[in-house]
Amino acid sequence: MQYWFNDQYPRLVIYLRQLQVQDVPPISPAAESLLSKFEEVAIPKLVLDDADRQKLTEIWRNLNEEAKALRLRYVFDRVTFESKLSQICKEALEQMHAMSLSGTEGSLAVEALRRLTILKRNDYIQKHLIDVTSNGAYLGFGDAVWRVFFSAVEAHKAVLFGKGTPDTIRFAWESILQEDVVRVPDVTAPVALFLTLVCIHEGNRLASVEWKESSSSLDEGICSSKSTQQSPLLALLNPVVKRRFVSKMVESLLRSHSSNEFSKLLRKHGLHDLSCDVSLCEAMNSSQGILDDDVVDLVARFESTSEVKTLLSSLIGGKDAAVRETVAKILGIPLATTVDWDAIMQSVDWTNNWRQMATKLLCDQTLLVSIHKLVKNAIGAKGVSRHLFSEEYADQLQSIITIREERELNRKLKIDRIVRELSSYQRVDQSCEMLRQLGVDMRELDQAALSIREQGLVKRPSVDENVISCALEAVGNRHPNWVRAGVIAPGAIKDSIGALKAMLFIFIRLAYVPQTGLAAMAQRFRRRIGPIGVESFQFNIPTEVGFVEHYNNLQYKRYDWQGWYQRMVDVHNRNISLRCRVNDLKRLDANGVPFVDMHTERRLRILAEGRVGMGVLMLDSDKYEDQNDNMTFGSIKLSELLSDARKAQLGEEYWPSVELKVRKPSGQSKAHYSLIDYDRIEKKSRELYEKYRDAKKKSLFVTPMDMWLEVKGMQVRKASEGADAEGYTVDTLQDALSSEDNEKN
Repeated sequence: MQYWFNDQYPRLVIYLRQLQVQDVPPISPAAESLLSKFEEVAIPKLVLDDADRQKLTEIWRNLNEEAKALRLRYVFDRVTFESKLSQICKEALEQMHAMSLSGTEGSLAVEALRRLTILKRNDYIQKHLIDVTSNGAYLGFGDAVWRVFFSAVEAHKAVLFGKGTPDTIRFAWESILQEDVVRVPDVTAPVALFLTLVCIHEGNRLASVEWKESSSSLDEGICSSKSTQQSPLLALLNPVVKRRFVSKMVESLLRSHSSNEFSKLLRKHGLHDLSCDVSLCEAMNSSQGILDDDVVDLVARFESTSEVKTLLSSLIGGKDAAVRETVAKILGIPLATTVDWDAIMQSVDWTNNWRQMATKLLCDQTLLVSIHKLVKNAIGAKGVSRHLFSEEYADQLQSIITIREERELNRKLKIDRIVRELSSYQRVDQSCEMLRQLGVDMRELDQAALSIREQGLVKRPSVDENVISCALEAVGNRHPNWVRAGVIAPGAIKDSIGALKAMLFIFIRLAYVPQTGLAAMAQRFRRRIGPIGVESFQFNIPTEVGFVEHYNNLQYKRYDWQGWYQRMVDVHNRNISLRCRVNDLKRLDANGVPFVDMHTERRLRILAEGRVGMGVLMLDSDKYEDQNDNMTFGSIKLSELLSDARKAQLGEEYWPSVELKVRKPSGQSKAHYSLIDYDRIEKKSRELYEKYRDAKKKSLFVTPMDMWLEVKGMQVRKASEGADAEGYTVDTLQDALSSEDNEKN
């Protein structure tokens, strides 16, 4: 089917266009009005007698009916349609001329009707066949047609394989489907068209409600797997768009405070390593206990209220707005220019809550960095106590800052790894499905996919059942053996199930290979060598195996030396003879490539030497005592010989070269056969022929000397031929010059 629905060469459309009549002259408006009013207006003008008028009306009506019947009957036979149409038009014109009509409107109307019939047939083919099958992408370039066919057979299996169907049909169908790969056969143009029309009709019946009116492909909504049923739209999106969305959503999930549903879902889908990393990230998000444990040893130095006031006033008076807002939020004070720290300490009950307040201040990473900077700057200043502002305390703060930075870096690396894994090309679809299960808002992707789907939607084509029956008749005309064998009965189709059943029989006829079973029987019972070829590139080549089995029935069980004697007979008759016709090796595969072509045969004859004679390749093997060993050895040698011979199909360097002894040609033959000298010879021939024509006008006989033969002593003739328009030659000029020289002397 891909041959007929190729995206580069849509051959089925070309076949259907060949059914149309090309270069049809158009119909003028005058001819159209003549056809529409011929019976009411033109016939009364042409014939005055009532009987003749009635006869002419009957002729015209019969012609119209026959033309309409031809138009619908011979849709797939253009030659027969044109000949029949010309014949009935000719008969109608003869009948009209016999009536001696008064005007020429009759012949004009017949010609207009002929053109109109052809144009209507062309429009019928265009509308019901070409327009239906021209969209190769919608038909999946043939693949979607086959998928719909298998789905339709599966849906109507009870009817198709019911009581009226033989068991052999069911057996053949099941044996085809039980293969590792269902081999779709190559089909001719009528079969491809019939299959397409049947599948389009069945697709309209089997499609779900959502895809009933329009779909992006023929099989959409008919044969969809579970994965495509859950999110059919996301498959349309570009993977880059999905990856970008998944990266954004997964990172936001991992950075927000969430439950462990994400890690559970990953474990459920078998992603255990990622599940462990996600669990760690979820634990890091709820890390208040870790932060409290970090600063538990640093809080004790905040007991001194005076030092804390100095520290907090420095934080509030700093330039960092984020630090000021965080401190004001923790202490619950407004952001004012002047702060009464005594009132604030009293309002927050610092004497009792100083440990909790200090813990909140140190848990914030930004405040911790600012406090560390202030402590470092205040070390060694005058009037500052060394309890809070000391080198030891600054080192403790720095260690906590480093630990938190390393922890944040590890968390960031884990998140990047998880995002990279889940947004990869292999897992992006699975990640979209998991995000949907987690309740993430997927409207962004769904709307983008919906817009793409709406752009690619095509209204489902409809097929007339009369066209399907006509297509089956075309199949019967193309394959008459199928009609004789009872595979199809073109006139017996009554409904769409009958058409599907006919297509099922055609498929079984084409796809079921009984030769495979015959080859298996031959291999088991007739010692056929080699494996059985079932693929398109494998070959089943008939080979005769000859051997002698001598068994003396009269001596059987008579003497005790019978076994030894039989062994001697077997050793004597151990020879195996393998014979294979060279013509049988020239069989074609599914692509039309011969197993043995001309150069392969030449190479085979050279390699086999005297073992090929009278068109038969014969190999004898008696190397071993056992006949079975000789059988194995001979078959291996035959395979090796054919493999070496088939090297000729690798290229010209493997073709056998031939040395030929050729006589050295003469100069005339060289000139005659030389392409280089061809133009010169032709030019000379034309000049000589013109010369001959001019000379023939002057004399009856033209000698070779006048033409091409150069003879010594004919200088006068040459000189006269070389004269100018006034009769002077080179010789006269020389004579004149010599006479002048003599006078001077």
